[in-house]
This record gives sequence, C-alpha cells and structure tokens, in this order.
Amino acid sequence: MKRFFVTIYFLFISQVGSSCELYSEPVFDSFYANNYLQLKNPLAFVLQPQGESSISHLSELTNISVKQFVKTLKSEKIDVKLKSWSKISIKEQYIVLGKVFKLQVESMNIKPPKLIIEDDIIQGSAYFDFDLANKSLGRVLLNPKKIAEDSNPYLNILLLIHETRHAYQLAQAFENKTSLQKRYMAAFEQQKISEQLSFSDFLTLINEYEAFQFANAVIGEITNWHVSTKGLGTFASQFDKSGKLKINLPHLFNVHPPKNILPIFNVLQKTQYEILKE
Repeated sequence: MKRFFVTIYFLFISQVGSSCELYSEPVFDSFYANNYLQLKNPLAFVLQPQGESSISHLSELTNISVKQFVKTLKSEKIDVKLKSWSKISIKEQYIVLGKVFKLQVESMNIKPPKLIIEDDIIQGSAYFDFDLANKSLGRVLLNPKKIAEDSNPYLNILLLIHETRHAYQLAQAFENKTSLQKRYMAAFEQQKISEQLSFSDFLTLINEYEAFQFANAVIGEITNWHVSTKGLGTFASQFDKSGKLKINLPHLFNVHPPKNILPIFNVLQKTQYEILKE
C-alpha cells in the first residue's frame, strides 16, 4: 500500500510539474525571435503565418523599387560616386547624400519627409521620427558624429536610404486599404508601444525587414555586393556576395508550413549571432 501511495505521489508531482511548465511565463531572448511576443501583434511581423501570402508579394514590390532606384542613381552618375565612396571626402559624401535623398523621394513618388543631418541630434546613428496622429511623413535624422565612429564607410548612405524608405512605408500605412498597407500600419503602431523587443523581433517587423532589405539591395547592386551590411537587418534582409538573400523568407514560406517559419528562422539566425559576438 505504501508503494502504491508513493507511486501516486510521484505521478501527481510529475503532472503538476508539467502543468507549471505549460503555464509558466515564456523566457525573453534578447537576440532571437520570440513567438509569444510576436503573437500579440502578428500582422506587424514577417515571421508570423499571417504573412505567408504578402511576403512573396512584398519581395516582388521591393525588387521592382530597387531596380527603379538604381536606374535613377545611374542616370544621375551617382553610382560612380558610390563605387568609390571611401575615397571621397566626408564633406562631399554628405553633399551626395542630399542628392540621393531627393532622388529617392522622387523615385518613391511621395512628399519628402524632413531631412536633418546634424551632430548629436539623436543618441544613435540614425532614426526615423514619425507621428501616427498626423499625416506627415516624418523626419529622417542622421547623426554624422556617431556614424563616424563606425568603421563601415558606407554606413551613412545605407542608413539614409533605409530611413528614407520608412517614409514611403508610412505613406502606404496611412492608405491602410490593402493587406500590406495594414501590416505596415501594424508595424509602425508596434514601434510606438514601449515593449521590449529582441534584436530579431525588431528587425523582423515588416517595415524594418523591408527597409533594410531595400537599402542593402540598392547599395549591393551598385557595388557588386562587396559592401559590408553587418548588423543592418537580420540575415533575412542581407545579401551574400552573389546577391542572394542570406535567409530567403519567401522561399521558406513556399517550402515549410507557415507555423514553422519562426523556429526555422531562429536556427538559421545562429550564424549571424556568432558573427555579431565577434
């Protein structure tokens, strides 16, 4: 009889332990994507099953925009400057940045956001400042002093194109009609919530994913994919030396069940994690 009760006791403890694990708070990971967190606003994140149909469409639209903008830069001979970017003076670089900004706004067919390039205007290197309460297309802020601390000579142009791309996305979000426009709005709304996001959570918000991919692709196309984009987006927004995405999300959605995309992405992200640790 004693053995019977001991057996029952351990079965009970086992069941309680399982229940505690089942209902315990998920552990936040500061680098990888956190599914429990993204499920609070699934439309905002490209790794969620809701994105299955729109991610492939988004990739097509981004590629078209990249080709169009690269063609514009080449027609204005800006590509010549970009190919020898590290050899021209910082002063000349920022003159070119102003021209690139103007051409990008025209290429995206939007009203220009306000561009401010000023030391210490923000703590970080760059920022897109926006207010969803009004319909303005925000402010593109660059901090040359902070950017100069980085060893990547292309960081200023990459960040300018990235942050300016957000103005186009915001214009789309304000339309708020198509599924893609609604997802952009969800992402911008998420960025106004004071909730901690991991490296991969933040960079797989649909607006960050697309803006980094756009900027990286534009500079990659012009420089034959020789420019470092370390830390500029997850591997889903970065390209290898042959111009192929390091993590191809549209392909993953085509070959795997949508619910498996986030864990597969996290496995593939381990390479970037190791690189950024160096």
